[in-house]
Amino acid sequence: IDGTPTFLPARAARHRALVALETSARFAREGQIQLRNKALTQAQQAFERALEQWPENPDANRDLARTKRFLDDVAAMVAAGRDLFRDGRWDQAIGCADQALGIFPDAPDAKRLREDSRDAAATAWVEEGTGHLERGAFGAAETAFSRAFDYRPGHRPAVGGLAATAEARGDQARDQGLAGYACRWYQEAAALTGDRALSRKEAAMLERVYEDAAWSVELTVRQPGGGETGLSMALEERLQEGLGQRLALVLRGPGAKPDETIHIVFGGLEITTERTRSETFQQAYEMETVVANPE
Repeated sequence: IDGTPTFLPARAARHRALVALETSARFAREGQIQLRNKALTQAQQAFERALEQWPENPDANRDLARTKRFLDDVAAMVAAGRDLFRDGRWDQAIGCADQALGIFPDAPDAKRLREDSRDAAATAWVEEGTGHLERGAFGAAETAFSRAFDYRPGHRPAVGGLAATAEARGDQARDQGLAGYACRWYQEAAALTGDRALSRKEAAMLERVYEDAAWSVELTVRQPGGGETGLSMALEERLQEGLGQRLALVLRGPGAKPDETIHIVFGGLEITTERTRSETFQQAYEMETVVANPE
């Protein structure tokens, strides 16, 4: 009577239904993208929003069920990992966490399990290394402290343990009168910690090396092939910046091939060194060396 078409409500209802279907399909596609990217939480949310628009959407229903199965699998793996963690089986716990993260890389519980397990494993190896060190088993201590780095690279307690082991080795060598060995171990400990007290120990041992060594400009050089040749070299009598520095050699004149390892024997000490720069034989070679085994 008033001129308003009676079919408009039906058309509006159909329009709303089409919009709902299109919106549902769009959310379902978004969920599938998230699922392929293993972003399970975002995928679940997208599929649930798709079903809010169209509860019968077959794709959304199917993929939502699949996503929930993945999440259930992740939860089960994390739960199993936590049981292993409580039993002190760190590697197996990390394995469970890695499996879960392979399904869901952003799973917070799996990430937490992996980090907790790594921390616990590193701590356990440091404790084992400390026990070996206290018993004087230096090799076993070094192995244990080094294993901590498999779980936590640069783990500070493990670095401290290695430094303490090197210092203990240096003390032992010092007490046995092996100044060259002691110097090397103190140097290693100081390099790990930056402790000046260790550097002073190193300097004291290096001074003893200077006192004991028979210095000569005629050094015997053993080439990698096994032959020995006498080379005329200029040897610095003292270090440029104090006894705490590494022993420095400046070689001039004809020598071995550049960039190869040679062994130098002098004053009862054997030194292994490498040329540090490629230059012609007529130029100076500057080499850093580490005092090794006194013969």
